[in-house]
Amino acid sequence: MISRFLVLSFILIISTPTVHAEDGADHLQQISSFFALIKKGQPKEAAEDLLSTNMEASSRMENKLSVENGLERMKDTLGAFKDFNIIREKKIGDRIVYVLAFALYEKQPVRFEFIFYKPEEKWLFLNVNFGLQTVEDILAVGRLP
Repeated sequence: MISRFLVLSFILIISTPTVHAEDGADHLQQISSFFALIKKGQPKEAAEDLLSTNMEASSRMENKLSVENGLERMKDTLGAFKDFNIIREKKIGDRIVYVLAFALYEKQPVRFEFIFYKPEEKWLFLNVNFGLQTVEDILAVGRLP
């Protein structure tokens, strides 16, 4: 009985697709670093850090300025950044990942959507989208299956 269980467990382990720690940790670490810099009151550095993983995204000055200005405005209007929660992480194929997070400010949470792409070994930042439609965003997340 025990040997049958071990054989079935071994077959299950072999047939289960492996997920390497670096596959998931790299883009999540980029998000954590991004929010850590925001918490330190360094939104400009947070934007630069996030954009630094992808020279193509980094070279688009409008991306950098948009993220920096948005983060500065949030700090001014919503108060201090407190924390963040990753709500959903969805792989789109093997090389694209979408991450939904809420940044928790003094006055209200803010939705952040990140997209990362893995052309080879490392995850590259592609896009960040954030919005202040808090009630609508929370309702939409609450309705997810």
